[in-house]
Amino acid sequence: MREFLDTAVKSKAVANSLRQHHIPKVYNKQQANIVEQLKEKKVAVIVNETTDVIGRYVANVLLQPLDAFAGADSCRPLLVNTEFLEEVNNSTMSQVVIRRTLSNLNVDFNDVLAFISDNAAYMKKCFTDRLKGILPNTVHITCWAHSFSHWRTVSLRFATD
Repeated sequence: MREFLDTAVKSKAVANSLRQHHIPKVYNKQQANIVEQLKEKKVAVIVNETTDVIGRYVANVLLQPLDAFAGADSCRPLLVNTEFLEEVNNSTMSQVVIRRTLSNLNVDFNDVLAFISDNAAYMKKCFTDRLKGILPNTVHITCWAHSFSHWRTVSLRFATD
């Protein structure tokens, strides 16, 4: 965003004003909107981690409201947190989920029904060693796309042997 403002906006005063005053207002308004959308709803936590183009670890957290009677628009997953991390392990991922996501959005831990992640060993450990005790109604589900790609790789390996 900074690069865009520096190149597209000719006046530094305008760019600084946008950065200091307007963008934080839009962000806070959007955060309040997300808190309202999730208020007293059962949710699924969807976590995925990757690396960016310069090799930093990036964790994305989505919350999926679980309401069978709501319209499709009110049940879409919401990207609620993106974190850049020094390292990725069960401890850092549990901190991203609990402290930096659920607590910041006032989500009741009893309202989390599913934790969806890839099948990495540290994500399984994140759930079993850290989250399972804090989120008592939650089950861990491995993302089907990750499972499918894992089994496809295994199948291809056996087919070539």
